[in-house]
Amino acid sequence: MQFKLKLLSIFLFLSIISLAQKTHVSFTVTFIKPYCGGARPSPEIQEMARTPQAYAEKKIVLVNAKGKCIKLTTNMDGVVNCTLKVGEYKLYEEWRIKKKTPDNSSKKRYDTECLKAEWKKEFATLNVTSEKFDYNSTNGIFVPCEWAIPCMLDALRPQPSE
Repeated sequence: MQFKLKLLSIFLFLSIISLAQKTHVSFTVTFIKPYCGGARPSPEIQEMARTPQAYAEKKIVLVNAKGKCIKLTTNMDGVVNCTLKVGEYKLYEEWRIKKKTPDNSSKKRYDTECLKAEWKKEFATLNVTSEKFDYNSTNGIFVPCEWAIPCMLDALRPQPSE
């Protein structure tokens, strides 16, 4: 009987350890911003606008399957280094989790239902196992021109410069 109790204790201990396993993850967060100037851009400027840039020194939020939020900040190269428990995570820009607007202006300038849909859009997913992790940029981060921000009411949009 005492042997079975010891065996059960060891099994429980190992089970708890396996559930609490953590994995070091490192990934780069990037964004795309189109050319927003008025003059016709050169091919070089067009190419630069299509090239992902580091999402440098920005806050992002990871949300696990239970809804727990983990706030992280990218470094100046857009890299995130952290240790996470095994599991699946969705990654969001901070404004989405805080239920704010993309440009941090008044919500009165936006269509409320459209904003609610935007808040639910993660930019990437992260699947962490005990041996590795998979980072998948699902929607990516897109920074629109100020006159093309999603959900902004048309009458309140700034006009593009000529």
